[in-house]
Amino acid sequence: VGVHRRAFIRQDPLVSGIVPDSAYLYFNGGGLFVGAHELDYRDGNRCGTDRDLLLPKQQQQQQQHEGTIVDVLADFPPDVPNPWNRSEILANATAIVGCRLGRGRAVLTGVHPEYNTLDLDPADYTTPYNRNLVEVLLAGDSDRKRLLYAMFRYLGFEPRRPEDTLASWYDLNGVPLQTPTFLTPIIVGGSDGGSADFGTKLKRLVDPNTGTFKDTGGDVAVVDPQDCGQYLDAAPIDITSSTPTVITCPPGVYPCNKATPHFNMADFAHQVQSKGLIAMGSWAMYTEVVTSTQTFLEK
Repeated sequence: VGVHRRAFIRQDPLVSGIVPDSAYLYFNGGGLFVGAHELDYRDGNRCGTDRDLLLPKQQQQQQQHEGTIVDVLADFPPDVPNPWNRSEILANATAIVGCRLGRGRAVLTGVHPEYNTLDLDPADYTTPYNRNLVEVLLAGDSDRKRLLYAMFRYLGFEPRRPEDTLASWYDLNGVPLQTPTFLTPIIVGGSDGGSADFGTKLKRLVDPNTGTFKDTGGDVAVVDPQDCGQYLDAAPIDITSSTPTVITCPPGVYPCNKATPHFNMADFAHQVQSKGLIAMGSWAMYTEVVTSTQTFLEK
């Protein structure tokens, strides 16, 4: 696809040195967005023109609230056939669009920038028109990741930069490794509802030889409250093992900001306690990366 870099940079200047001019993306029967260029913010539709970038920010925001702003983020190559008439070649066929309405944002895509190329088996692509598909996608995978990064930035997220995403954070199938889970009592009204003993109860289930216990889905490592200090002072990402780890914190002890940079458990506990939110629960669990919250909690 051909990437409309200006649309991404206009929304977030920080992607200017990252978003590619083009990218090879997996495509499997997706659609295109008819008439997107007629609504494109860049092309001077009713929601504004590029000259609006010179307006004061408050006036820009006021105009944005008056209607949906459409950004064409990427186009198909110029040789894409019309899906309703394969003999006709379409020009400026839109592959990815972004929409802004007030403070809300969305991205719609007819291709698959999220698809991990490592999941594709070359043996499944042997016909004359797709036998080089995996090879081409692998060669351009860095552009795919940079485009995906820009798309998340467009939505307002703050993902890791592509060059900061180490291969060692993933298993052989490209799946992110689960990070350790902090479990801590949230003491309310002088009572923790017995949750302070939760770590001790977990420890009783642990095999002393392996430091893990087996749940319904596999092994889980448990770190004793007396031994959790090393995990509270530094980022606890274990890049050598995919075994889930539960770190049981003693009452009143919380991981530092380096260990959980995106969530302050101490402040959360303070807010719960100061407001007497007894119905919020007696303990909290936090992790950066988890498989399925429902499955993990059930196990």
